[in-house]
Amino acid sequence: MSKTVTTNTQTTTEPNGAGEGSAAEPNGDAEPVDYKAKYEEAIGHSRTWEQRAKDNKAAADELTQLKEAQKTDEQKRQEREAERDRELAELKAEKLRAEVAEAKSDPEKGIHVPAKLLRGSTREELEASADELIKFKGDPAEKQRVVVRREATAGANSKTNPAREAKRGWLQSLLGDND
Repeated sequence: MSKTVTTNTQTTTEPNGAGEGSAAEPNGDAEPVDYKAKYEEAIGHSRTWEQRAKDNKAAADELTQLKEAQKTDEQKRQEREAERDRELAELKAEKLRAEVAEAKSDPEKGIHVPAKLLRGSTREELEASADELIKFKGDPAEKQRVVVRREATAGANSKTNPAREAKRGWLQSLLGDND
């Protein structure tokens, strides 16, 4: 095979392997890559697409204004009504979540159910969600008993563990603490 090299005004054919693999040109490329030019070209393309996007945004805004102007009063009223209905439904759902969270919370036992964590659309679904949260969190009184037991066990081990007492004695002798 032969390699065809085209320059500005000349076309030459070189035998296979000629001009490739020389010490100065590891890939056999005749010209070094101009990365600055490639970068400038990429920036130019970026600017072109940025301008096109701005033009499209302006056209989309104009189309939206045109459609809004063509709407009848009845259509505008229906849209406002639909928006109010959606907001009312959201407020009712939020109120229901707050009611269920308050009913399931018990401050005396240390049980608090955050309304924001409840999921569901009906009272039954919200109550089931609250029950799952309480179950997941566990009984606060039980957790306190476990902590107390661990603290009592840790105190007893430190007094009866001979290896720990030896380390403590060695440390006290280094620090000069005779307590």
